[in-house]
Amino acid sequence: MQNTEGERLRSYLNETGRSQKILTEITGIRKENVSDWMLGKKSIPTKHLRAICKAFADLNCNWVLTGEGEMFYKTIENNVSNGFVCEFTEKIREAIFKQAEAREDEIAALKMALKAQGELIEKYRRDLENGAVHSH
Repeated sequence: MQNTEGERLRSYLNETGRSQKILTEITGIRKENVSDWMLGKKSIPTKHLRAICKAFADLNCNWVLTGEGEMFYKTIENNVSNGFVCEFTEKIREAIFKQAEAREDEIAALKMALKAQGELIEKYRRDLENGAVHSH
């Protein structure tokens, strides 16, 4: 089973006897991008996935994104509806990434606040030791 979008795209290319070079020539996508996807370094952006699905009408875009369903569509009509599924799935993924980024920002802000609080506590402790602050 292929775990990443790039692995699934590679499987599709292998299954159809196509190369990464053919993919880049047909879609106009840079070979460095395709290589990064195949190596699992990056996810496939929506605009590139759409270009790939348009170029290869039998490729199930949802399968590339999620691993669900079949690799191939039986008819071009199915691929048209697949474009909508692909776009919807990508929008959900983007929303999840934005939430994760927002949480990472919140965590970073909390860490900074804790660090500042720790520094204040340490300063207060030093002042107590030096007699600059009188305890009650």
